[in-house]
Amino acid sequence: MLLVLLSTPAWATTTPIAADSLLIEPNPYLPLLIAVLFGIGDNCVNTARTVICALILRDKRAEVFAISKFHQTLLLATVMFLSPVISVHVYFAIMLVYGIATVFLYRSVLNDVDEKELLDSRSVSITSS
Repeated sequence: MLLVLLSTPAWATTTPIAADSLLIEPNPYLPLLIAVLFGIGDNCVNTARTVICALILRDKRAEVFAISKFHQTLLLATVMFLSPVISVHVYFAIMLVYGIATVFLYRSVLNDVDEKELLDSRSVSITSS
């Protein structure tokens, strides 16, 4: 996302503009690199989501994954429909806040899973003794 911010003029997503970008001059290969990086990032998020869903609710992991994917898609669709009226900088800020919130929420869920596994392992060791 930082590459988009540094290589796209602020209002280039809404109007034709001749303004300079912040740091990186646009070229034909830069959008391809950005698309590849977004694809890799999306794959990482989906893999993490699948693992977390499998750890939290083993019996209903497909349902939990579908609900989490729905919420992600809803947020991204909302931002996409707002993109004609917001600048690249506002878009970047929204996605940054979303990313930070996601990291904290994932970490919270992983802490809960770690605590649950620790309690399960203690109960198994007590019953086997």
